[in-house]
Amino acid sequence: MKINRKIFLLPIFLVYITNQFPLLGQTTQSLSTFVSVPPLQEIQVQCDQSFPDIFVQDIQTGYIDINQAVRLTVFSNVPWRIVVRATSENLYVSPRKFKSVNDLKWRIGAESYQSLATVPIVLAQSNEPAKNATIMIDYRLILGWKNTPPGRWEVEPEFRIEPLSGGF
Repeated sequence: MKINRKIFLLPIFLVYITNQFPLLGQTTQSLSTFVSVPPLQEIQVQCDQSFPDIFVQDIQTGYIDINQAVRLTVFSNVPWRIVVRATSENLYVSPRKFKSVNDLKWRIGAESYQSLATVPIVLAQSNEPAKNATIMIDYRLILGWKNTPPGRWEVEPEFRIEPLSGGF
């Protein structure tokens, strides 16, 4: 029986070529790339309102309110919480007169008012990531004849976003 030399040598030639040039025998090849995504968070604070002038009726009522005083917008790719704290203990200080920062209260929605303090307080939190989540905060300033001295008061609450498991 006569064997065609070309047919016999072809498989040997192909094995030789694929061993010498391995890419010639493959049609695809994979490449792995690693991407590391850290917790990403942003909070935008918008405050368009100030307390109005205080009058006798306000002191007799015992407080003055600002509804929707602050708008917080939250962006987070992890569960998150918002904390707030006052940067000083008083809204106003002069000789023998002061106005405690605890007299400034806040609430979200229909919740009860809570006092602002120099220690961090959790305002809101979520077990889900957020894209453009909005939180509206109302303020109430406690007034009284003995604890409301004349003058200009100032408060700078510090709002901070952090991962739900983190700390201040």
